[in-house]
Amino acid sequence: MYKVSRVLSPDFRAFMSERRAWPLTEEFVHSVRARGKTIRSDVYTNMKRGAAVAPHFAALLAQYFIDKVAAGEPTDDRAAAFLEFIRARGIVEPASHSARALAEHLLEQERDLLADGVPGLLEALCSQTNSEAPPAPTKRASQVRQAVRWMYAYLARAVSPDANHLTAAKAIQTAEAMIGIALNAYEARAIDWWRTNPWTVNVVRGRRAAVGMTIVLPLTAEAYHEIRAGKRMASEVGVSDLQFPTRHVFLEGFAQRSAVDSGLSGDPTRYLALAIDSQVGALCTCPDRLAEPLHILNRVAFPLSEVRAKGYQFRPTGNYEHKSGQPLWELVVKPASSGQEALLSGILISLGLRASNPNA
Repeated sequence: MYKVSRVLSPDFRAFMSERRAWPLTEEFVHSVRARGKTIRSDVYTNMKRGAAVAPHFAALLAQYFIDKVAAGEPTDDRAAAFLEFIRARGIVEPASHSARALAEHLLEQERDLLADGVPGLLEALCSQTNSEAPPAPTKRASQVRQAVRWMYAYLARAVSPDANHLTAAKAIQTAEAMIGIALNAYEARAIDWWRTNPWTVNVVRGRRAAVGMTIVLPLTAEAYHEIRAGKRMASEVGVSDLQFPTRHVFLEGFAQRSAVDSGLSGDPTRYLALAIDSQVGALCTCPDRLAEPLHILNRVAFPLSEVRAKGYQFRPTGNYEHKSGQPLWELVVKPASSGQEALLSGILISLGLRASNPNA
């Protein structure tokens, strides 16, 4: 499962600072280079301060200590402190674990409000401050093109065994093979969707910068059921297949940018949760309060997609998307039912009304 960025846990940073056990910058950078890798000194400095970085940097830090112990330096104060921290977490023989596995004990547990489903969405709503602008439709075609490029890169890195070293060109090539559509052709199609309704493509902003993107397609019932039956790809739908308001929605695109790229310190999934649900609310039939069920279809392309789909109580349809062969999952929101469906229905209505009236 691709992790776009992680931070060293506060307890690990506090422990290492209290023991003055951080490796010296020059020594750590040299040890990384000796293994044929690279890390800038400022990345290491910021990582110690709690900045989000790619997870493999934490693995490099764990490898530094593994090498120290293997070289017969367990009495080194820094190595001894690391061993104490790891063993306190039940790792009796650190040498028997990979650096990547040990690094997970140094990293903060990730929050994923998208995987938490409706409870996560409620938390995202409650944590939104008055100073934060609510989700809004994308304004320029150039933003749509950029959003599509983020999506291609995200998809490629999600399935790549060496995600953090994947070049932009290779990521696009990998994604084109997955999606079956050249980047420039998909950009043109996404712009057509966006021009039909600007809520279809959303560049999601955090406090200071964009943290990701989402594409939600409001479909005619005919187009929806053709996609659901595996007869056509969602990315192939044209403007004539779009309908709004609608009761049939396809979650077509998603990308979560790394905190290093977006400049966001904290959890980006709360912004993404609000954005994607605002889109659904804005594009579905909200004025009559969803008197009939709302059908939401989603493809499950990789493990994290499945975790998030389960969080919202999507269920496998048993069908697979045409050409891509990816499993299709569905959520049917029935307002008359009790529990999570009714709650989600109310949230979508409120977000949809707020989207149509920003001052609400």
